[in-house]
Amino acid sequence: MKFYIASQLENATNVRKIADYLRYRGWEQTYDWTVHGLVTDRDRLEEISMREIHGVIDADVLFVLLPGARGTHTELGAAIATCRPIVILAHNQEAFERDGHLCVFYRHPMVYDRIIHNDITRLAFQAHRTGKKALRWAAKCNPDPDYDNIACEMNAPAVVIEEPGIQREG
Repeated sequence: MKFYIASQLENATNVRKIADYLRYRGWEQTYDWTVHGLVTDRDRLEEISMREIHGVIDADVLFVLLPGARGTHTELGAAIATCRPIVILAHNQEAFERDGHLCVFYRHPMVYDRIIHNDITRLAFQAHRTGKKALRWAAKCNPDPDYDNIACEMNAPAVVIEEPGIQREG
């Protein structure tokens, strides 16, 4: 089972603790952004952005540790677009809100569960248990691993994405 953890830089220590536990339980981390932290070298931004997106795409499940920032929500969107099951983790209910507002994507159909616990060890344990359940849930919803429809047949409306410069016949 492969995983990616999206979060903000300030959560790097807790991301590492959760990742350590998941790896201990036999999971494979697709990409560990905590090793490089904040990227200030403009020449590396493209490379890092591609590694992080591929980390999400290569994962079987995405864990989102709140609070998150811009990158977190970009990765959340990538998981939704590629039909990866998502488990959101938080230390408290307030982490789900920013400026008094809840992010609508925390309620997207691809979000399997939202877990709140103030102890990082318990949160890691719950991430492991819920991640396994999310994978079984996703397999039931989409038994064909080669199927890559953006709607995922998971009660999400079908979306047609037109690529720039490509004209569709018909």
